Amino acid sequence: MRLSYVAATVAAAFAFAVLASGHPLQAQWLEDDLSPFAKKAPKLQGAAAVKDEGWFRPDACPSTPFKYSIIYPRGFDNGGAVDRAVAARVAPIRAQAKGLGEGFTGFLGDCKGPDGYFTLRSSPYRVSGSAYSVIMSYQYYSGGTHPNDGFAALNLFSDGTEITLDSLFPNKSRSLPLLRDRILKSILARGAEGLGPNTRSLDDAGHMLLTTLGLSVHQGSGEAGSYAEGPMYLDIPKEDLLGMGANPDIWR
Repeated sequence: MRLSYVAATVAAAFAFAVLASGHPLQAQWLEDDLSPFAKKAPKLQGAAAVKDEGWFRPDACPSTPFKYSIIYPRGFDNGGAVDRAVAARVAPIRAQAKGLGEGFTGFLGDCKGPDGYFTLRSSPYRVSGSAYSVIMSYQYYSGGTHPNDGFAALNLFSDGTEITLDSLFPNKSRSLPLLRDRILKSILARGAEGLGPNTRSLDDAGHMLLTTLGLSVHQGSGEAGSYAEGPMYLDIPKEDLLGMGANPDIWR
């Protein structure tokens, strides 16, 4: 699910203070809101968690502030191509979180109701000697009747280039129908719809995460079914992926 963007059209000035930005912390990886494989697969050893937090306090409604908190991994390759690719993926998410904060004026704009927030947590994985991945789970409230949630996944070769559907499945015409059928059987409709012939990104195809165990589809509330059903997940073992025609070199 793409993050919705609230345009900054508020006349009031906002006071903004960065609490922490880019400082390594003790690793505190995402453990909940993940598929069983993503919970079980070993995390990347030695990675540091980077935390970026800040507040927006509208002058007109100081009693209903907006806080953003983003935690993402660094230390895949000592600041190399993989670390740079992860930071580049986080940058637009951070920008959209700030945009939500700039546009926040409280519930229905009347300075009442809960505070606004945007939180992003993540977990890093070493898929093999030549591949890495990151799953990110976000939740935010920027006004309205309920909060929103979703996922973003990033799968990378060791040179920082993205692992795409084309590189995962060399024969897409054979493999994608098999993968689509597997997803549809689990009622993850949006993920199956995303497996079109021109789709390349594993994230666009259902926030698909590669780990040592296989492939995990993550769908936010409302992406696969009704919003009330909450997030939905599907794990496909590596052996099944290989049977569908996946490139075995990714796990070597």
